[in-house]
Amino acid sequence: MSDIRYAHHTDAESARKVKIRTPFYDVSFRTYLEFSDHFRFAIHAPPGSLSASTDGMMIIMYHRWLLERESIVVCRPGDAAWTKLPKRPSSRFDYFIDVTSFQGKIYGLESNGATMVFDATTLEFLCSIDAPQSTSKLYSMIYWPYKHDDPVDFDYFHLVALPNKLLLVVVSVKSLEPTGFAFFELTSGSRDGRLSWSKVTGDGIGGNYDVFMDCHHATFSDNNGVGTGTRVYYVLHRTWHPKASTYYYGMHDGKMECLYRSLDDNCEYSTKPSWFVP
Repeated sequence: MSDIRYAHHTDAESARKVKIRTPFYDVSFRTYLEFSDHFRFAIHAPPGSLSASTDGMMIIMYHRWLLERESIVVCRPGDAAWTKLPKRPSSRFDYFIDVTSFQGKIYGLESNGATMVFDATTLEFLCSIDAPQSTSKLYSMIYWPYKHDDPVDFDYFHLVALPNKLLLVVVSVKSLEPTGFAFFELTSGSRDGRLSWSKVTGDGIGGNYDVFMDCHHATFSDNNGVGTGTRVYYVLHRTWHPKASTYYYGMHDGKMECLYRSLDDNCEYSTKPSWFVP
């Protein structure tokens, strides 16, 4: 990160508030909101730890432009600086698009669909998980920077860590409208122990969860057995795109419904890093 230079400017100095310069590229942002739109955070807590305890807690963060494109950094309470996770076998053109923590490991989802696995205690790289074979139009919801470049047919990938399952949720989108959801559960082979994504059919997740996803993070609530299965609430929205829409999807019956859609001429922007607060 030592080769990356960050600068901010006043209105009198430049119309671009934030500029980042590296040996390979320069990028600038008109507002701090646009700059913060590229952050992604996750919190790691050791399995079985008390909710009020900070022992073993870790904050996980990445920003494609502010950090090196292949970097995830972590910070524990009391640390004076962020620690970068080690390099892993990957194409130099790939970058992280999502990150989460689950059962003592850190999972980083790459732009090529592969998931990198790190030990949350030692921070060493452990293995790579291939993308599900049924997904071919991977697209990073977080990093498509310009409105006129919007693709019309693609898949959004999200990592969702439930108490006892790690899910890869794939949202299929056509003409900027969600058309379906697919769910994959992290499993290990019975013989070789190799990690892979297995497709979940019906309401195979189990439990009665409300899962909330937007372009910044995913969270959930457990309804403690009350309800008819897992439900997904999904916001499709970007700071550079004035339209926003919210969808409901029920896993038990496959029903999808648009709950909210902003007007075409309504310049509606979220001033917070997420629509949902965990």
